Amino acid sequence: MTSANAQAAQMLPGEGWFNAGAFPKATFEAQDVIDTGNGAYEAIGTLTIKDIAMPMVLPFTLTIDGDTATASGTAEVLRGDYAIGKDISEATVAGGVKVMFEIVAATK
Repeated sequence: MTSANAQAAQMLPGEGWFNAGAFPKATFEAQDVIDTGNGAYEAIGTLTIKDIAMPMVLPFTLTIDGDTATASGTAEVLRGDYAIGKDISEATVAGGVKVMFEIVAATK
């Protein structure tokens, strides 16, 4: 996890936020993928953070160029659903956090 804010980068792994020492991984497991057209898709699945599993629809685009496929997307995660920064009000830190990803895969 990264942040351009040095103070946030120091706090986010802590117990009140992601508690990375006890929960070093977050996972998304897709049960289905729907083609919504023009290279856009929705992965229907479950996001698990801090052992809290919630259903999620993850929109993404997929481009294939020769032997390389690139999937990228953006989704909003409600931090309260996962007890992330639960003692911090939404007036101080937004309740919704934008998560961006890019995955590049190539054949050997």
